[in-house]
Amino acid sequence: MNDEWIDPELARAQKREAKTAKAKAAQDDATIQSIMSSIGGRAWAHDLIESCGIFRTTFTGDALKSAFNEGQRNIGLWFLALVMRACPDAYIQMMKESTNVRSPDLDRSDRDNDANYDASGRWIGDGEE
Repeated sequence: MNDEWIDPELARAQKREAKTAKAKAAQDDATIQSIMSSIGGRAWAHDLIESCGIFRTTFTGDALKSAFNEGQRNIGLWFLALVMRACPDAYIQMMKESTNVRSPDLDRSDRDNDANYDASGRWIGDGEE
């Protein structure tokens, strides 16, 4: 078989697929950049990544629960990869903001303390509001 000869139709189809994939990646990047451009968006992204458990073990001793946890973790890793590709600096900012929010010297249960609300007025303290 001659590897140098490529069907022209196949070559065109491969170029179209590559162009479509590149356009979709650019659209995904723009969406992630839009989410990560605001404090609220970064807080939401942090909550998503944290709830997916990408920085903790998925093993529970129960095979089905562990498999479920791995599925959640997979989604979190996928989202983290999107963020890191689209706007790695915003990831760093998000982590700094989450560290500031979870400062141990603040009383996160005080509903009257303005420090328990972000700039948009969203509750960031402990427990439900």
